[in-house]
Amino acid sequence: MDPSVGHHRLERLRGWRNRAERASDLGFLGPMFQRDVARPWKKLGPLAEAWQELVPADLAERSRLEGLSRGVLHVAVPDSSTMYALDVALRSGLQTELSKRVPGATLRKVRIAIDPAVDPNAPPSSDRG
Repeated sequence: MDPSVGHHRLERLRGWRNRAERASDLGFLGPMFQRDVARPWKKLGPLAEAWQELVPADLAERSRLEGLSRGVLHVAVPDSSTMYALDVALRSGLQTELSKRVPGATLRKVRIAIDPAVDPNAPPSSDRG
């Protein structure tokens, strides 16, 4: 048997059995950024601007838009009193006005959830183990 044929077979086996080296560049960040940041912001951007304009200032600073999924806007607030005040504002025409202001975003419902991390006046937490 010719040694070059054996060497060729060995190289072919290495190609099949050895794993390809991983890319060490950061090229994967482009698609990940597009999926996790750019597309959601494209949907939420105009709605966030309308939110800042239409929602009363005290409620706007104590709320955070979490996302828009299937026509449901998810909003986080720090406590139940803010949740109640925002709910009253939404029921009294704010939700309809938001829908009119941003026609590209289909807004069917606003879901409000309590998240204490939203409070702008809360002192920074220290993680001590």
